[in-house]
Amino acid sequence: METIAADLRSLVIGVISGVISGIITVLVFRYWAHRTIKSMKRRLAYAEAHRAQLDELAKSDRSVLLAGLTALFLLLGLFGLAVIVSILVLIKDEGLSPERLLSLAIWILPVLASFGVALLFKQLKEYPETIQKIDKKISEIRRKLTGDRPDGPH
Repeated sequence: METIAADLRSLVIGVISGVISGIITVLVFRYWAHRTIKSMKRRLAYAEAHRAQLDELAKSDRSVLLAGLTALFLLLGLFGLAVIVSILVLIKDEGLSPERLLSLAIWILPVLASFGVALLFKQLKEYPETIQKIDKKISEIRRKLTGDRPDGPH
C-alpha cells in the first residue's frame, strides 16, 4: 500500500512539474519572441536613421561641416573632462590647494563651452525641428504670461 501511495505521489509530482515546465517554456518562448521583435525593430530604426544621416551628408557640404565641427567640439569637451578628472584625482590624493582649485575652475569653462557649441551645431543640423520646438516654447511662455488657458481665454 505504501508503494502505491509513493508511486501516486511521484506521478502527481511529475505531472505538476511537467505542467509547470510547459508553462515556463511557453512564457520564455513568448518573451524571447517579443524581445527579438523589439530588437529587430530597434536595429531597423537605427539602420534607417544611419541611412538618412548618410543621405544627408552625401547631399550637403553644410551637413558634413556641421557633423565634423560637432565631433570636434565633443572631442575637445571630452579632453577637457579628462583634465578635470585628473585634477579631481590629484585633489583627492594630495588635498585641495588654491592652485588646483583655480585650474579646476579654469578648465570647467572650456568644457561647458565645447559641449554648448556641439549642442548648438546639433540644433543647426536639425534646423526645422529645432525652430518648431523653440516656437512652441515661446507660445507656451506667452500663454502663461497672459494667463490664457490651453483651451482658450478665461
